[in-house]
Amino acid sequence: MNYSNVLGEFQVIKEPRFFGSWKGRVISAIVLNNVHDWKNIQYLSELSPDILRKVLKEMFDLRILEKPYDDYYRLTDDVYNEYREYYNNLTIPIEEETIQRQTSPKHTNKDIIKWIYDWNKFKNIELPSENMHFFLQGRLLDDFSKDLICNAEKEVLAVNPYVDCCNLSDALKEACRKKIKVKLITRDPENPQDHVFFPEEKKEYHNSLKEDGVEIIYENKIHAKIVLVDKKVAIISSMNFQSSSSGGRTWEAGIISFDQKVVESISKSINSI
Repeated sequence: MNYSNVLGEFQVIKEPRFFGSWKGRVISAIVLNNVHDWKNIQYLSELSPDILRKVLKEMFDLRILEKPYDDYYRLTDDVYNEYREYYNNLTIPIEEETIQRQTSPKHTNKDIIKWIYDWNKFKNIELPSENMHFFLQGRLLDDFSKDLICNAEKEVLAVNPYVDCCNLSDALKEACRKKIKVKLITRDPENPQDHVFFPEEKKEYHNSLKEDGVEIIYENKIHAKIVLVDKKVAIISSMNFQSSSSGGRTWEAGIISFDQKVVESISKSINSI
């Protein structure tokens, strides 16, 4: 039992099911910190991988845990609400960083993979739960790219040869204003091999990106078009960071992947440049 002081009087608060057990530690990790992936649950519950696997299986068998898609664990509503109400009565904030540990780079309040599923559902795009790649074109590709950048949790890495002033490029600035680390690898505006219209305007815009916090690395051999967000999601497309490209003047298309092996391969390739 726990006690809460309400208007000067102590109220007995009944502990929820499994509280204090291994299952309770897993449930608390999900409810208190809004995490749903294996690594965060394992870290915050402080259970060994072997024990966590056993506990998750038991929770599946009890039908209090679901796995709607890869590496996303979701509690059933009854258990989630039971723990949420319990912690609310204890005046412990929910969906905030209630467990502060400097050694945990993975602890976040959002789940970018869940956001992808929600985005596709909002746009009426069918995405099978087992599919970790999908295709977008035209306006949807532009919308998704901007929204993904603006919903980054930690970092954005963009590789693109042509970067001018446009809404897609401005999304990099918006991410910086949210204290997201943004790095851009692109061609120098003064590259003599490129036939650039209005090079001074392009150079001025690049300077404004730097002033807003975007780290720019110039590499004139770049021709790939990639956006990597939080080392979890990658966009590989034909779209440039220019209004003529992302704005719909030309037909652009691309593949979005959140398969971790694919994303890690892309990350290693970019870092090798």
